[in-house]
Amino acid sequence: MKNVFTRLTAKTLKANRTRTMVTIIGILLATAMLTAVTTFISSLQHYMLENVIAENGDWHGEAMQIPEKKVEELAGMEEVTMQVTWQELGYALDGVKPSYHNSSGLPYYYVVGIDADFEKQMPIRVTEGQLPENDRELILSDQARWALEQNGTPVAVGDTLSLDLGERLLNGERLGAENPVVYRDEENPDVDARKEELQIREPREYIVVGYMEEPYYGWNNAGFLCFTRKDTSPVSDCLYTSFFKLKKGGDIYEFTDAYLNDYSVTYNSELLRTQGISANRAFMRLLYGMSVILILLIMTGGVSLVYNSFAISVSDRTKQFGLLASIGATPRQLRSMVYREALILSSIGIPFGILSGIAGIGVALSLTSGSFRYIYEGEIPMRVYASWPALLTAALTALVTVLISAWIPARRAAKIPPMEAIRLSRDIRISGREQKRTRKTGRLSQKLFGLPAGLANRYFSRAKKQYRATVLSLFISIVLFVSASSYSTYLKKSLFDAKAVPEYDVSVYGVHDPKLRQEIASVDGVEQALYVQECYPDILLKPEQMDESARKELWEMEKDENGYLHLDGKLLVLSDEDYEKWLLSAGLAVPEEKDGQIPLMIGNEVRAYHSATGRYQTVKTLKSAGEPITIMLTDYTAWQEAQEEADGGQVDQEPYQISVTGYAAKLIESGPMNLFAGDMGLGMVVSKSQLASLLGEKLESCLPRGCVYLKATNHQKVAEELNKLIETVDTEEYLYVNDAAQELRGMKSMLMTVDIFAYGFIALISLIAAANVFNTISTGFLLRRREFAVLSSVGMTPKEMNRMLSYECVLYGLKALLYGLPVSLLVTWVIYRVVGSGMDTEFYVPAASIVVVIASVFLVVFSTMLYAKSKLRKANIIDSIRQESL
Repeated sequence: MKNVFTRLTAKTLKANRTRTMVTIIGILLATAMLTAVTTFISSLQHYMLENVIAENGDWHGEAMQIPEKKVEELAGMEEVTMQVTWQELGYALDGVKPSYHNSSGLPYYYVVGIDADFEKQMPIRVTEGQLPENDRELILSDQARWALEQNGTPVAVGDTLSLDLGERLLNGERLGAENPVVYRDEENPDVDARKEELQIREPREYIVVGYMEEPYYGWNNAGFLCFTRKDTSPVSDCLYTSFFKLKKGGDIYEFTDAYLNDYSVTYNSELLRTQGISANRAFMRLLYGMSVILILLIMTGGVSLVYNSFAISVSDRTKQFGLLASIGATPRQLRSMVYREALILSSIGIPFGILSGIAGIGVALSLTSGSFRYIYEGEIPMRVYASWPALLTAALTALVTVLISAWIPARRAAKIPPMEAIRLSRDIRISGREQKRTRKTGRLSQKLFGLPAGLANRYFSRAKKQYRATVLSLFISIVLFVSASSYSTYLKKSLFDAKAVPEYDVSVYGVHDPKLRQEIASVDGVEQALYVQECYPDILLKPEQMDESARKELWEMEKDENGYLHLDGKLLVLSDEDYEKWLLSAGLAVPEEKDGQIPLMIGNEVRAYHSATGRYQTVKTLKSAGEPITIMLTDYTAWQEAQEEADGGQVDQEPYQISVTGYAAKLIESGPMNLFAGDMGLGMVVSKSQLASLLGEKLESCLPRGCVYLKATNHQKVAEELNKLIETVDTEEYLYVNDAAQELRGMKSMLMTVDIFAYGFIALISLIAAANVFNTISTGFLLRRREFAVLSSVGMTPKEMNRMLSYECVLYGLKALLYGLPVSLLVTWVIYRVVGSGMDTEFYVPAASIVVVIASVFLVVFSTMLYAKSKLRKANIIDSIRQESL
């Protein structure tokens, strides 16, 4: 019997080629989208993984200052699949002034020994020379080279470096690389006033054989990392730093808590996050939430299309199922016929869908691979990586989608009693209540729109399942389209915040000379130049001055003895002319001083980290304009002189701070050229004359940073010309040209990539939705060819037939929109909540998508109706009346 049912199923599919092709196309599209999603995720993860390993190394955890016995214990553990170590040989004073270190007060070389295994497993980028080959050769970091050159004591490759190696001790306790340098007076950390002690173990002479980039894993709080080779006979109390990898990366946090709780441990966070392991719960919620929504949208589209195909197929073959049941076919055999149909269609649609998905994502990545350098600037390109788990996931998800779609129709086929199936009476059973309602609505619609409308209402009551299937098909199409558009919009928002993008193209830092400013503004290609003097002062505010959201949700800081909270700030000082021009362009009046307080234009929105939720949030700082603000400016000239008198030591900044009082004249959304973008402090703008009225001759010494911001027609050409210009300038000032537009180009390229994938996703979802609607409505019309033939035979004219079908199409569209639009907004809100769990964003109503979907619904419905009519027009009325099915 199995062969009979299979042959019968295949024969039915061949007889209904249009429906069969539409169903295969639906399965193909759904599979292609699932494959594109899983392959893209697989490719992106592989790309990120390769770059992270190339940059940071392939390890999960780092255990610092562990004894050799612990190293051997880790090596013997079954959970540990890889371990390399460096040998801590000691610290040595480098003799460099603190101002030339990569951070204040790092007075040491940190010398460690490595071996061949470490060199093979961990990335080491040699910029000059080579790696050491024995324990008397040494390679220094580029940061050390820069510091030594600035200090006037450069060390070239081939030079000999004498170091007195020892241990850092504090109260007899050994300090490690994770411990900052401890001074006697933390307020005045002079190199010669270290509280910690360097206990010399032995002097060593090294030949410097090269320089390297400071590795990510080699960052420390004490000095510059240097590599040599491991001692073959280390001292008994020698300590090691272990870099290890576990068999299951997800167990890393539990593993370190269990076995390394007594030691300092750090993690390769980038690698763990790339592998889907992250302690940042907000990030993981966002990542998994968006992925689940995407898969559900695709599955919903696939299920809706394929389900309608099977439902219509079962409805069309009801009499066939009844005849088979009457000659002995069991319910299980009838269900198996529907499942066979599903498997036959899947065997064609899924393989071609997988190939189409790989090809589609391959083309997309080949066009946009350069855009992914915004994520990692390494040499490894983004390419298609179709892993077997990704393809298997797509194939199984597609198969499950098809089987779910066939499940309900299969149950329905098996439950129909044979006599009802043969008579085709089940689908036209109408309750008494429904008959009364139909008569009422039928009379009303007939009175308003004529006999065709009354006949359409009678059809809706008689064929409720077909009517509901059509409305459901349209409903799902509406929800899919609007949800896909919202998903894409929120995805772009999560990657790119337009408010965080400055409006200038090129900037030149360190400019003070008015003549140089004029030369910069006169460079060919410069459209607009704005000179700004900047500083980053402390801001003092009372808690009651702050907006409730900022006070309660973000700043968990203690008040000082005077009851003030200390916030970071950014002060922009413009010339009076530029200040007035900017206010005029923003539609603002020039504010006046009030009671000795200078007016401040406040960029009130501040982006800050909320530790409770583990994400950044944008909040309003001040509750209203008019609030007094205390700004603590620093007299940098006096402070620098004091540092020089201290012979390179550090001098506390507080005695050289000057208190300036202003008031919030206006709360603004953005500063000139959007210069507050990306800053996490309170932004302020003031005119130079107003600030000078309080500071007097101290003005220039309080504003150490002068910048020229430029808008340019060709940012690359302007940046090149400016670099040539500053090379000719004879000045002690440090001048730096920043091509911000070039940096922004990477973000825009990434946004373009997201757009390509987003619109491709929307297009495919739209195709599934359109195919779904086309399949449902066209098949429904074709199934009614006998009804249309009977109506034509009793005198209904083509014009009246058009009116009846048009009325049906309008009702389909209105009913679907009535249910579809509210549900679409609900799904949009769910997406908003998922995105909001990982980032700060606002609810977005997809108005443009709603307008498009309203127009598209009626366009697709009427187009499908016209297609079905063209098919019916060719049929003979007598043949159609005699025919019982498609």
